[in-house]
Amino acid sequence: MGLLMSFEHQRELFHSSSPRSIDRWSSEVSELCSRMYRANLHN
Repeated sequence: MGLLMSFEHQRELFHSSSPRSIDRWSSEVSELCSRMYRANLHN
């Protein structure tokens, strides 16, 4: 559930941010996904 909440939060930030911030948002989401993925592998 925490992951879903994170995505909802990121999406809100995405909609309220300027187009210039999209690249940074994308990299943050990618980093979040890979971090969660690795955490799941270790569990």
